[in-house]
Amino acid sequence: MELVYWHFDSMFERIFNWIRSNKLEFVILLMILVVGGFLRFYQVGEWMHFGQDEGRDAFLIKSIAAEGDIQLLGPAAPNNSPDFHLGPAFYYLLVPFYWLSGMSPAGGAWAIALFSFLSIFLVYLVGKSFFSWRTGLMAAALYGTSFMMVYYGRWAWNPNIVPFFALLIFLSLYKLAKPRDNGRNEFYLYVLAISFGLIIQLHLSLIH
Repeated sequence: MELVYWHFDSMFERIFNWIRSNKLEFVILLMILVVGGFLRFYQVGEWMHFGQDEGRDAFLIKSIAAEGDIQLLGPAAPNNSPDFHLGPAFYYLLVPFYWLSGMSPAGGAWAIALFSFLSIFLVYLVGKSFFSWRTGLMAAALYGTSFMMVYYGRWAWNPNIVPFFALLIFLSLYKLAKPRDNGRNEFYLYVLAISFGLIIQLHLSLIH
């Protein structure tokens, strides 16, 4: 337990030190996250897209969350095909949000909005890691305010969380390519494996 406390204390200390040393970068990043979060979360439940695919998914996710049904098949690909289905990861990722929303389909929209919001920060990290902090902030600002990213970031459809896991894959590959750093490389190996295992269940094009 003491080791866990020490780990968190060390992590928070590094974060505070980084903020003190990079005040301008932190303020700009915070502004981007605030704007991007507002665009994604503002009345997301009231204005969410809800069509045939979302209705089908909502019934299946509700059966998992409320009745404990086990789903081993995910969305059909192509749509409503009886011959080929993606994996069920998308359904299980949304189950906690259905619990929190009282089994309302709005929970799915909130889930996608959250993944899209977190993707803004990942865009910043990937841009900063590969190029510079200015590039990371510029990319995050464009991603955070892009009409298409905001539109699809409020829509509970399985391809719409692909950017989040794709960014995790790119970031993990970059970290793994760096020299070994006190065991952190192993952490990113787990992140890479989990992200890859999930992303291939989200859309047919990602399997090719």
